[in-house]
Amino acid sequence: MIYNAITIARPYAKAIFNFSVIQKNIKHWHNMLTVISAISSNKNIQNILKKNMSASVLSELFNTICGNEIDCYAQNLIKIMANHRRLNILPAVLEIFTSMKNDYEKLIEVDLISASKLSNSQCIKIKLAIEKKLSYQVKLNHKIDSSLIAGVIVHLNDLIIDGSVKGRIAHLKHILKS
Repeated sequence: MIYNAITIARPYAKAIFNFSVIQKNIKHWHNMLTVISAISSNKNIQNILKKNMSASVLSELFNTICGNEIDCYAQNLIKIMANHRRLNILPAVLEIFTSMKNDYEKLIEVDLISASKLSNSQCIKIKLAIEKKLSYQVKLNHKIDSSLIAGVIVHLNDLIIDGSVKGRIAHLKHILKS
């Protein structure tokens, strides 16, 4: 189901992204997609989407809830998606759009997990090192996990760099079992 939603959402996200680039309002579209995605994710709305309601009623409902948060172009998007029974994939559209936006802006989110709180200077040094290596602007999300014992884990999309003591112990355990 998730794979299917992403496959269906990709053309919508790509079209919206290309339109937002032409209009030079990527951030505005990101904000609007965030709003309509949140509405689509609401359990009460999800129950309504499962009912056999007309597309015009569904789009009117969405547009009424959104109010002034969205413009006429986003209202048209909602009408199109309602006509094709695709309002339930709006969270996937937002996810893909955000990824495209970050690539376009050369921005990447990195999760930095450490055993204890790192100082601002340590976080800045790590951030600058990653930025230099990737040639991307980095948004660093620092989290603390005391179970790591010591060291850090860096999550960068699909790449995980585990420099924690916990990770080294697990690796050693695996080697000894082999």
